[in-house]
Formats: sequence, C-alpha cells, structure tokens
Amino acid sequence: MSKEQEDLLDEAYENYEKHNDGIFGRSDHWTITKEEFIRRTLTNPDFARQWGVIIYTVVEDGNIRLGVNYNGKTIESYE
Repeated sequence: MSKEQEDLLDEAYENYEKHNDGIFGRSDHWTITKEEFIRRTLTNPDFARQWGVIIYTVVEDGNIRLGVNYNGKTIESYE
C-alpha cells in the first residue's frame, strides 16, 4: 500500500474516531486502534463501506493494482 493510500485510510480513521467520541464518549470498549481499523477495512468490505472506504484490486495484462477510495478521492498503486 502506498503512502497516499495510507493517508486516505488515516482520514477515514479520524472520521471513525470523531464519530465514536460523539456517541460513546471515548470509551476504549468501543474504539479500535488505527492498525485494527486499517486491517478491518482491508479484510471486511462491509466494515469498510460503513466508514465510506472502498478497497479494490484490478488485474490487467498481468499487472495488479490496489485501489483505495475515500471521501471522493481514489488512489491506485501497483503491487
């Protein structure tokens, strides 16, 4: 994953934290770490969609691209 894609996921995590602060009052029981948030967005499409993240792969001519979309921004990188 590229630095730019990680930055997009950082933005999504900040949104997640703000949302949880407002609802749960910063309870550790309800929040997850940034690393866990990123892992879940990469492995659970439903969780990713819940927070506005779309992660996809494209295979063309033997090349694999990973795409991350959040908040109207899409960044692709070659794997």
